[in-house]
Amino acid sequence: LDLFYGLAKIGAIFAPLNWRLTAAELTYIVNDCAPAVLICSAEFTGLLAEMRPDVFVEHLVSLEGAVILGAESYEEGVAAASAMEPERPRLDGDTPYCILYTSGTTGKPKGAVLPHRHILWNCINTVVSWGLSENDVSPVLTPLFHAGGLFAFLTPLFYIGGRVLLARGFDAEASLRAIVEERCTVILGVPTLFQMWLDTPYFAEADFSHV
Repeated sequence: LDLFYGLAKIGAIFAPLNWRLTAAELTYIVNDCAPAVLICSAEFTGLLAEMRPDVFVEHLVSLEGAVILGAESYEEGVAAASAMEPERPRLDGDTPYCILYTSGTTGKPKGAVLPHRHILWNCINTVVSWGLSENDVSPVLTPLFHAGGLFAFLTPLFYIGGRVLLARGFDAEASLRAIVEERCTVILGVPTLFQMWLDTPYFAEADFSHV
């Protein structure tokens, strides 16, 4: 989320990668969108090592202690940065905000370019159509490389001043307990996820009256 909002603020474009893809598939996407910067965390350094002979990126940035030859540290860069508010470029509504790649089931993945205007109006429309308020809380259970993870409730709730729950991975019972303990009010999921919840021993005693 630091990158999602920080890049937009300076007029750069956010292009998240689907970590479930193979090195060859990711190589195609990276070469297609030609990023100036590639950021990688420790858990994906092996995947990046497979990709490096076939991609060229001007700047590599390591995240969360990742050891990557020739990379700058994200955390060190943030720590050394000025506390002063950076100058904001003048952006119009059609300036690209992010690029999300399609699944490419019948061909190569295609980058869908979403401008600032679309992100803003999605927030407004979702807030209005769902009746969201600053009192709403939602768990983000879909990946942040996916439109559902970013735009279903996350950005609309940030827009209205609500709250989201983030997790590094998915655990059926842990996520269910978090929903109850944090009194989540709106939930986005898929049938498989709901079935996993139904199969947990905790489901029978969980109180969903706040949803």
